[in-house]
Amino acid sequence: LEGGETFGVAMGELDGDDSSLELVVGTGSGKVYVFDGDTYETEWVSDPLDKLPISIAIADVNSDGDNDIVIGTGKPAEPKVGGEGGEGYLYIFERDGNGFEEVYQSDDLDAVLAVTVDELDGSSHPEIAIATGHKEVTNPTSGDAELHGNVRIYGWDGDSYESEWTSGELN
Repeated sequence: LEGGETFGVAMGELDGDDSSLELVVGTGSGKVYVFDGDTYETEWVSDPLDKLPISIAIADVNSDGDNDIVIGTGKPAEPKVGGEGGEGYLYIFERDGNGFEEVYQSDDLDAVLAVTVDELDGSSHPEIAIATGHKEVTNPTSGDAELHGNVRIYGWDGDSYESEWTSGELN
């Protein structure tokens, strides 16, 4: 796979044939690949994302009957120095014919290190939980650094995806 590194991986039903699951893989090139579970042939490849796709979940996040691909991006171990670096984003891709269409990209959340999807609050749509974090270099000369991170919940409100809750700083 392109980029020499493979990070996020997930399996789930994506093409509607119910004969096998698909394998979704995030690569060091920033692209996401979907492979057929029977033939292992490539079914779809995304354009490169802004950062590396390091966390992936498959679920019907908008309750339309089709599973979607939820992706968290970042660059593991990339420090934030002087406000630069450590970025990450939440992406959502929905089924579009034989491929997928990017329907959501968050603002910078710090590296999205983990993503999971499940019904959390009793609403009619599942929530997306993400864990974010980065290492902030406070003194480049001495190497002093602080660790930052939090948990965030996103949900579908019937029209768009929005942040529903953010924890305090978890470090």
